[in-house]
Order: sequence, then structure tokens, then C-alpha cells
Amino acid sequence: MEQMPSNSFGPRNQVLQVGLSNAPVTAEFHLPPEQPQTPTPPPPCANIPFSRDSDFVERGEILDQVDKRCSEPAARVALVGLCGVGKLQLAIEYAHRIAAKQADTWVFWVHAGTEARVLEGFWAIADAVKLPGRNRPKENIPQLVYHWNQVLVHALERHIARSQLSTAVCLEESVCGLD
Repeated sequence: MEQMPSNSFGPRNQVLQVGLSNAPVTAEFHLPPEQPQTPTPPPPCANIPFSRDSDFVERGEILDQVDKRCSEPAARVALVGLCGVGKLQLAIEYAHRIAAKQADTWVFWVHAGTEARVLEGFWAIADAVKLPGRNRPKENIPQLVYHWNQVLVHALERHIARSQLSTAVCLEESVCGLD
């Protein structure tokens, strides 16, 4: 009996090659056609993967400063500091406060530790806002979300339907090497 090539990774995982084919392998995915979007977009929502910390310790006026700086369209704020000083807890608390205070605001959390996590976050945004084209196999989802966000910012600048157009995106990166 002929020995089949095999490989293992980890104590309980093994790969066994069954058969041999030198032919090219192709795959096609046939997704159902997207349903036409209703003229009304879904209502704003918050996508925060962390619960609010009931033991959150106020840190003076830091959250007020973050709120003030984030109040302008397309504003960005970075929380910088040593590991363990509470940057992540500040970001979580701020995201929850915005979601509670401004029901007409989209709040998204995008993990920025790896490229795969960023892409996953943008897929979640595209699904939450039901962006047309998000199910196309070769669609550039980050570009699709970026374009959607730019349309919202442009609308805000022109004061068109100010409610339901504010966006807040929280990017979290594991600076200390912990997820």
C-alpha cells in the first residue's frame, strides 16, 4: 500500500493528502442579487464590543477634551500613554457616552491591531449601514465605507439632514501587545 503524504501542526491536527491532481483549481461564488435599498437608511446604531466598566474612574477633564476635539466633522483624537494607564477604558467610556447621549450618531469600533481586524471592522460597518455593493466578491470594502463616510461629512458641511449623519469611529490598537 502506498504511503500518502501527510503533515501535522499541533498535537491533535494532521493533514492527509488524498489523491493527486495537477489540474488548476478554480472557484466561483454566486451570491444572491442584492435587494434594492429602501430610500430610508437604517437608523444609526452603536457597535461597541466592550461593556461599559461600572468601576470606571473619572480622569479629570480628559473625556471633556476628547469630546470637544471630536465635535468637529472628521476630527481625530489619539490617546497616547504608557501601558496600563487606561487609554482603552477611556475610549470605551467615551464611545458609550456618545452612543447614550446622541442617539442620532453612528458609533463603530474598529480593532486596529492587524490588517485582518481592520478589514473585519469595515465589513461590520458596511453590513450595519447596508451599503450597496458590500456583497460583491471583489468589492473594496474599506474604500466603500470611506466613500460612504465622505458623503456624510459632505452632507454635514452643507447642513443637510444633520440628524442621522454624524459618525464616530473608534479605532483600537493593542499598543501593549495584548488583545
